[in-house]
Amino acid sequence: MPIQAQIPYAVVALLVFGTPALAESEGPFSERAVATFIAADVNNDEHLSFDEFGNFIRTMAAYGQPTSRRIRTFGAYRMAFSRIDVNGDGYVSPNEMRSADRSHRAEGG
Repeated sequence: MPIQAQIPYAVVALLVFGTPALAESEGPFSERAVATFIAADVNNDEHLSFDEFGNFIRTMAAYGQPTSRRIRTFGAYRMAFSRIDVNGDGYVSPNEMRSADRSHRAEGG
């Protein structure tokens, strides 16, 4: 099975929106995921750059989050990031994360 098929909309199960601008996000998010997202967002712009995304994934993988572990194991950071960054601006926005989460859940994730 190709790696891309094994990682449908990568980090979507880990969505982590706890700031006021992101309060309308849907679904339960673990405190660990929220704290990890906030820590990874080093410039506090509520978006993750590719480097910030990589830090987020590595940290969540270290905590044992399954999707993050697959991304780390296969070195599929760029693929996962590009699947979420649908507008191609080089950042993962809260809306892109929510959209990816809905797609991931629809696929059975």
